[in-house]
Amino acid sequence: MPERLYYEGDITLINNPQNIAVVGTRRMSEYGREVTAKFTKELVHDGWVIVSGLARGVDRVAHETCVSERTQRAEEENCSEWRAGGE
Repeated sequence: MPERLYYEGDITLINNPQNIAVVGTRRMSEYGREVTAKFTKELVHDGWVIVSGLARGVDRVAHETCVSERTQRAEEENCSEWRAGGE
């Protein structure tokens, strides 16, 4: 278990019952990128909060898609960033 957990975004979203982390490989194919973006877009449109650690690959595509969809739809924030850390 990490000593600390860093967070950026709306902390009240931690209580949202529809939180989901979209994770996967750091080295993805173009097909993987397309599927991740499509899957994430559908989750955002269905009201899910996308939680990301912003790693390369799937994590980053999911976060960027979430931010893009939120901006285009002028919705409440539904993208969060979590990072574990220690001293």
